[in-house]
Amino acid sequence: LLCDNLSMASQFAYVPDNAFHLMKKLTPGSYTFILKAQKLTTKWLKASKADHQVGIRIPDIDWIRKFISFYQSPLIGTHLSLPDETIPLYSAMIEEELHQFVDYIIDPGEIEFTESSSIIDFSIDGSPQIIRRGAGDLSFFK
Repeated sequence: LLCDNLSMASQFAYVPDNAFHLMKKLTPGSYTFILKAQKLTTKWLKASKADHQVGIRIPDIDWIRKFISFYQSPLIGTHLSLPDETIPLYSAMIEEELHQFVDYIIDPGEIEFTESSSIIDFSIDGSPQIIRRGAGDLSFFK
């Protein structure tokens, strides 16, 4: 879920104190935090009964946070790519295939994708575990 701030994130996930302090230092930024989902979140996302986790991002793109703030609801974000990554993926292609499943597609125009976010998991025992190294400084783990 893309949230505009930590307050919104805590409405959809349990944010333990240690996660809150780290998230406060790193957000907004290129990080995805895996946390235990609030009970209503799993119902809202129609997750399986065994799925009790949710990924939370507070993006560092100002207009996205303003959009989320305006609607007072998180966005569901995903990374989509084609099997042949040399072919660019355009919003019209997504709309053509998924229009019956999504309400809106936000097309930011031509942007250069640098790297996927770093993923930090707090859901297992509350301590941070690096799941994926990506964009975002992870030197604080040394």
